[in-house]
Amino acid sequence: MTNSFVPSYKALKPEDAKALAGSLLAWLVLVNSLLLLLAWWLAPSLVHLLVGDANNIDIDLAIKLTRITFPFLSAISLAALVMGILQAEERFFAPAWAPVSSLTSSPLP
Repeated sequence: MTNSFVPSYKALKPEDAKALAGSLLAWLVLVNSLLLLLAWWLAPSLVHLLVGDANNIDIDLAIKLTRITFPFLSAISLAALVMGILQAEERFFAPAWAPVSSLTSSPLP
């Protein structure tokens, strides 16, 4: 998404670029919400499809963990949009510093 978004975003006037970013954000939230609901509903089927032979696996736990981890995919797609906007605006510090600041803000074991 970033490879096609950044040149398109940079070619627009600032007010049009803001409108494009807002509409993409709205679409991403809508599509991600629908996919998240669908994944939540289909989690048992997905787990059974991916696990196959479930002799040594707690299926209920696998379904619960699948439902817990699916929102991460939505967060990643929204982060990709934000990073594309920051790159188009030539603001590189925030995305470059994010992994470092997350390491320094949590205490190490």
